[in-house]
Amino acid sequence: MVQHTSVQAALRPTTSNPAADAQKIVDDAISAAFPEDRPDTTHTALHQGHPAEILIEASRNADMLVVGSRGRGGFVGLLLGSVSAYCAEHTPSCPVVVIRPQSKLLV
Repeated sequence: MVQHTSVQAALRPTTSNPAADAQKIVDDAISAAFPEDRPDTTHTALHQGHPAEILIEASRNADMLVVGSRGRGGFVGLLLGSVSAYCAEHTPSCPVVVIRPQSKLLV
């Protein structure tokens, strides 16, 4: 089985080049996740639109969708953010795993 890794991030533009800002966030996340060698099966993509809808569409042919539990907005006391909750409820084709900030993912 071939494993694919995808990192997706939502952001509010801080410069006049939102695509460059988004690419930097993705590149930094990949570097943090794989400090030594990035797996050859790791692919990134930038998309514009509602994050939950984009993730659901991207997961149509996936074995699993992994999302974080909290985003940038919302209410501090909630266990799930709106995107992770929406994905967990509406992703039809694969299981959804929600990772909390304190979680350590064992690979």
